[in-house]
Amino acid sequence: MNLHNPKPVIDTLQANSINTAFLFTLMPCQELALAINLQRKYAVLLETCQHGIFCQTWLAHRNAQHESHRKFECYYSRPETAQREISAIHDHLQQLLHDSQGGAV
Repeated sequence: MNLHNPKPVIDTLQANSINTAFLFTLMPCQELALAINLQRKYAVLLETCQHGIFCQTWLAHRNAQHESHRKFECYYSRPETAQREISAIHDHLQQLLHDSQGGAV
């Protein structure tokens, strides 16, 4: 991780029970979301906020109420499930990127 001011960032993350494994899963999710959006087959809304990580995906030519809509939630307050939840988001985004490049879902 290349941060300009790592100590305050790392201290804040650790104080909120966010470990390195979680970060190393989250960071590629942000890249995947951008790449998927740029492919324009799927739309991805990946939100990071003070409560957790929230991800919604759907076919780009539809709206979020379409049957293709998928929703994932990952809460920091539940460290016992957070890694599994962020991994599920990552796996889903990887599959969408693969599909948007011509692979099968």
